[in-house]
Amino acid sequence: MGREWVKISADGNCQFRSIAHQLGVSDTPSVVRKKVCDMLIEKHDQPYSEAAAGGVTRIWQVEHDSARGFIRVVNGMRRSTRQPEWGDETTLVGAAAAYGCRIQVISSNGVKYDRNIEPPIAWQIDITREIVIGHLPERHYVSTSI
Repeated sequence: MGREWVKISADGNCQFRSIAHQLGVSDTPSVVRKKVCDMLIEKHDQPYSEAAAGGVTRIWQVEHDSARGFIRVVNGMRRSTRQPEWGDETTLVGAAAAYGCRIQVISSNGVKYDRNIEPPIAWQIDITREIVIGHLPERHYVSTSI
């Protein structure tokens, strides 16, 4: 694809910092994180994907504790709205929705692990741009440049 990885601090904000870098916005990682979490909280009860046999998967149970700054996702893990903490697939979906973009994630494990993240169709969010970030599985996100 002809892209090079851009070094991003491994401080628990790497996914959010990479997204901000790709979007060319002046948002700090904490601002990106808050926008992502706010979007996920807003859309928590809307369909995320169509499951087998016509069922609907939703992102999480509604457990938002703004005083302590977390939201609890379906699998029981917490996502901090304020503290540096790693991002995952759910926060990538939230970022795609919050910023109206397709996020191409290039894996260091090879092309078969690359993926595209978009807002769920049911959320009715227009995609107006595409960004490309890199991922070192289970460890770190980076930005990219041509």
